[in-house]
Amino acid sequence: MKVRVAAAAAFAALLAAGGAAGALFQSPNGEATVSLSSAAAGARDVGLTVQIPTVLQCGRPTGKPVALSLPRGVRMPGAIPLSAVRVNGVQASKVVVANRVVTVTLPVHRGITCFALIDGKLKIAIAPSASLGNPSSPGTYTFGIRQGRTAYAVPVTIKPA
Repeated sequence: MKVRVAAAAAFAALLAAGGAAGALFQSPNGEATVSLSSAAAGARDVGLTVQIPTVLQCGRPTGKPVALSLPRGVRMPGAIPLSAVRVNGVQASKVVVANRVVTVTLPVHRGITCFALIDGKLKIAIAPSASLGNPSSPGTYTFGIRQGRTAYAVPVTIKPA
């Protein structure tokens, strides 16, 4: 138990540190955001956080998996370990990497739950240990986010190293 708590604390600290030194971008309608731990061209081991509006049941996100379409030039690993992906602070149920798309299945809650539904935010955090990397050339790139029929396009500016 202590190891899990320490690992979760280290993960949170790493993301918090990356968010403070990184860059935040939002969709034109302001509903979706993408945060990178570094916006420098060619940066490796970049933490990625996306946030979209959703319906929360008992404070937990619900719904279909979320597909993150990463732009050309992003360094992609062949696979991303579950330990590197959190959905609203909880480990994702499944993560699949295919071409430039990372599909994240939301955690499944087991046991008794309530029926309270509220509007909230779904936050997916991918740790630097996932080995994502920024495009090598500066410029504006579009990150796509899709859950079910709802899609967002978030322009992200990669700066010279």
